[in-house]
Amino acid sequence: MDFSALFVKDESFAYLNAGTLSRTPLSVLAAMAERRLLEEQNPTRANFQSVGLLWRVQEALGAFLGAEAEDLYLRANIMAAINDFLFALPLDGGGEILATGLEYGAVANACRIRAGYAGMEFRQVKLNLNPRTTGADLGRAILGEIKPETRVLVVSHVATGTGAVLPIEEIGRAAQSRGIVMVVDGAHGVGSLPLFLKDLPVDFYGGNLHKWFMGPKGTAFGWVH
Repeated sequence: MDFSALFVKDESFAYLNAGTLSRTPLSVLAAMAERRLLEEQNPTRANFQSVGLLWRVQEALGAFLGAEAEDLYLRANIMAAINDFLFALPLDGGGEILATGLEYGAVANACRIRAGYAGMEFRQVKLNLNPRTTGADLGRAILGEIKPETRVLVVSHVATGTGAVLPIEEIGRAAQSRGIVMVVDGAHGVGSLPLFLKDLPVDFYGGNLHKWFMGPKGTAFGWVH
């Protein structure tokens, strides 16, 4: 099968940057256009119907990701989802938010600001990467940086820029045993790796749907265990 026929394409180049934004399949573009036309027939009715439609999206997404629909929430991008979770956490009275040095800049900034509001410290772990670095190496390096005052741990599932896959199950189990809230930035995990969220020993997982999942631009989710 010629999978390129499923997308808008330009024969003059090969588009490979799904890590920023994927091409949207023609079938998805057609469904979006059809929905917009239906909404214009009666915008007021469509506005009230949208809540039910969004719930159906959450149900379908939950079935795909191994999650209950009520544990998901939809957002325009993963940063909105992560911000909602971080700033809803009841944090005060000291301690630290720990993240890796591989985190996306906006994620690190959100952690820094949240820590500042709560009177906490924000610390980033510098991870040394080379061609022989394995996920297990990264996991050990992160776990070795956990301190008694660590209250929140933020890691990527697949690191931006490097593509390194972190062992979130191993890290999550260690965090749980220490009473640490585990936050996973899965911006590049959804659609590129198999996921069954209910089985993950993490407190939060968020992902973009307009990257490897090939959903409409401006779609993402957060999941709370």
